[in-house]
Amino acid sequence: QDSGFEIVGVSLDDNESSWKSMIKQLDMSWPQYIDDGGGWAGAAALQYNIKSIPQTYLLDRKGNIAGSNLSGMELIEKIEELLKEE
Repeated sequence: QDSGFEIVGVSLDDNESSWKSMIKQLDMSWPQYIDDGGGWAGAAALQYNIKSIPQTYLLDRKGNIAGSNLSGMELIEKIEELLKEE
């Protein structure tokens, strides 16, 4: 957050207790939200056309999608690029 970067997790799980247990087990310290409980037919899944997980979206400081489905060095480079923007 101090550098203008924040991770937020959105889950499509339909079992909240199972989901909370996994967050604790994996020590996910960033904010986590569960979609409306609709799983693959939930609001977020439908709005963002999520067909597989994990799905990543990078938002710029204005809230626009600046990258999606990035991984490895491509993800790191895009994050570094966005952090340099003012």
